[in-house]
Amino acid sequence: MHNEWENPLQRVILILRKVTLGMTFKSATKISWEAHRKGQAVVKRCRKELAELYKELLQEEGLTVSLEPAR
Repeated sequence: MHNEWENPLQRVILILRKVTLGMTFKSATKISWEAHRKGQAVVKRCRKELAELYKELLQEEGLTVSLEPAR
C-alpha cells in the first residue's frame, strides 16, 4: 500500500480491517503509519491469487496498492 493524502488515517485503518480477513486494529494502525512515514507498507504476504483479490478490493475502496513478489 502506498501513502496518499486523499484518505484520512482512520479511514485507511477501517478499510484495511474491512478488506483484509482477520486484521486487527493494532496491525491496521501499524501498517497505515508505516505507509504514512515511509511512503509504502506491506499489507499482507499471501499467495498471488489472494493478493490480487486484496489489491482489487483495496483499490475499490480508494486506496493506492501495488503487488510485488515475495523476496
